Amino acid sequence: MTQLDLAEASLLAGLPQLPAIYDPCINPDRALERQRVVLGLMQEQGILGDGGARNDAARQ
Repeated sequence: MTQLDLAEASLLAGLPQLPAIYDPCINPDRALERQRVVLGLMQEQGILGDGGARNDAARQ
């Protein structure tokens, strides 16, 4: 089993909210938007301490 990187984990974490809406194959823009929300929440909760890591994940 492989480990997920931050971009993959944040994308998957956003899917349960509305899977059909945030499906990256159907709505890539909405999936990216939701990923950024998840990354922001992770940073607010102290899971991410470095804004650079968040930005890198959002670009992937």
